[in-house]
Amino acid sequence: MVSQGSTFNLFSYEIIDAILIISIELERLDMYNVHDVLNETDQSFKGASFSHVILEVKSLKYVDATAIGALMVAMGRMKKRKTGGDIFIVTERSSLLKIKELVKLDNHIFKSREEALLHIKQLNS
Repeated sequence: MVSQGSTFNLFSYEIIDAILIISIELERLDMYNVHDVLNETDQSFKGASFSHVILEVKSLKYVDATAIGALMVAMGRMKKRKTGGDIFIVTERSSLLKIKELVKLDNHIFKSREEALLHIKQLNS
């Protein structure tokens, strides 16, 4: 099943086979806007049914420590859900790929949506 939507140019999304794919449309994710993004995603997906989240940040050029911290909190929230789940990040930017070294996310950051989907399928099998 596929459903799609968009919210205030902060992000667009689709749900494919119970995997929520969120594409962040911003160039910056920082202390000034990360809470808006988190609040908007929380409200948008409150009743949605999904097992994992893929967060595509291809447009993103800058991320600060506050945004990284908020992402870590969101990942923790996913694991605490009744249905569990995890958040996987898709980015092609080498500067953002370095985040995985900083916060030990080796199995959570991928260069393409297809790589992330394949990883999730392998987890579920």
